[in-house]
Amino acid sequence: MQVASSIAGSLMQDAARTSQERTQESAALKVQKLANDMVGQTELALIQSVTGTAPAEASGNLGQNVNIKV
Repeated sequence: MQVASSIAGSLMQDAARTSQERTQESAALKVQKLANDMVGQTELALIQSVTGTAPAEASGNLGQNVNIKV
């Protein structure tokens, strides 16, 4: 009888530990996603801040021709 209760207690401890690990992994994943979103927003703001300052070609042919050397 003592063996059965010992096994049951061990299973409950394992289940609790697994639940805690899942909670920690979930929290870590949310923090990582938030950090990625923040980096993405910063990158987008940086790109948007420099796109208007580049001089455009007057003829409108920018990117129309490609030189290939063989």
